[in-house]
Amino acid sequence: MRAFQGVVPNEKRFLGGETIGELFDRVLPSLERLVADESWDTVLVVAHGAVNRAILSYALTGERMFLGRFEQAPGCVNVVDVGGADDLATWIVRAVNVAPSDLAHRATRLTQMEEYWERMAPVGEDDASPPTG
Repeated sequence: MRAFQGVVPNEKRFLGGETIGELFDRVLPSLERLVADESWDTVLVVAHGAVNRAILSYALTGERMFLGRFEQAPGCVNVVDVGGADDLATWIVRAVNVAPSDLAHRATRLTQMEEYWERMAPVGEDDASPPTG
């Protein structure tokens, strides 16, 4: 059986930024505090694509496993129903990457990460391709 290729290693860095592990270190404590807070019923989290991917990956796996093949278009909407902080089994991912301005995502064939890579990758860098997982 072939291993799933969409998991990005926790040591991976993108364009000299934080590692995936550092991303989880930053995102998961805040997510856990938010979910543990019983004062809300519905909440809107506005975040960038990497944070969205970390939350979606955690919601689906219950682990610090970054599923890098989730596209997150600018301004997209993800919907996750959560149970308690200690009960990931009740979390349900209801919608991913809904972009109201382009529902069929026809404006570009590049992912957001590929667009960043195109604009920001240093010329002659050893790793000459964008990380895909």
